[in-house]
Amino acid sequence: MASIDYYAVERSFLEFCRSKGLAIPGQIEADGKIHRFRLESDRHGGRSGAYCVWPEGKGYDGKPHGWVQDHHEGGEKHYWQFYNKDNPSPKREATAEERAEAVARKETDAQQEAERRREALKSAWDVYQAARPTEEAPDHPYLLEKHVTPRGGFLFGGNECGLRVGNMTSQSGKLMSNLLFITMMDIRTDRFCALHRVFGRPGADGRFGKGWATPAGGVFPIRVDVPSGVVFVGEGIGTILSWYQYWNEESGNVEPCTAIAAMDAGNLVKNAAAIRTRYRGRDVFILQDDDEAGEKAATACMSAGFTGVVNPRDYVR
Repeated sequence: MASIDYYAVERSFLEFCRSKGLAIPGQIEADGKIHRFRLESDRHGGRSGAYCVWPEGKGYDGKPHGWVQDHHEGGEKHYWQFYNKDNPSPKREATAEERAEAVARKETDAQQEAERRREALKSAWDVYQAARPTEEAPDHPYLLEKHVTPRGGFLFGGNECGLRVGNMTSQSGKLMSNLLFITMMDIRTDRFCALHRVFGRPGADGRFGKGWATPAGGVFPIRVDVPSGVVFVGEGIGTILSWYQYWNEESGNVEPCTAIAAMDAGNLVKNAAAIRTRYRGRDVFILQDDDEAGEKAATACMSAGFTGVVNPRDYVR
């Protein structure tokens, strides 16, 4: 049995008594016996208050408890139990009023989050619309490094999407220039759901910084207007653009492909089942990245019913 902190027990009981309007002056006698004490309402030396504390619990079970009462109020006893990490408080069933308040708070939070997301998406769309089409900015360093031809705007489910180059202000107020913006579309609803960005110059490690400019999710699709043929799905935009260019311009394939970028392995896993469902009846291949995350993503895609795995490095240099 854990040792008892008698000072903590006394402090807890005195605080409990004060909360009931029955403040005990001075210290208490925690000996399992009834003790009387003077209340502020007592006159002429009266002692209408009474308490009893078992510091080690009845039967010495190590669970301190007790009671306090005011005989002026009919002698009702207010029972107290000491709780700590060795004697945790039992979970209390929430009242109907508390449950209703929790539901109302949850609904309010959901409404506020939905409004925040709408505002974030509107701001991101405004940033995208203000940017230049990549046909007017073919010299973006990322596109040059990947040796790919810029892909302009097209429609996905009737909604515009594509690549553009422009500027945006960070949350800290810093202007970020020459960003490659990529519209991310919800594969289930065909709607714009996020804006992905690629910085205009590599960092100290030689890689281009990437990230979400608004709530993450969705995919970036190329040539979704193709009604048939093979579908290729990969992680990064560079991989997808390179593969799309290889398949349609260098491989000699007559029928164009549909290509989809998820931007990262986690997002690819999240959308794998929806992609397979959307392109039911067509061959769908995963372009696997050569790392642990890429292997996990490929496994998840195959579990979702993809046709097979392709290593793009075997074809595109």
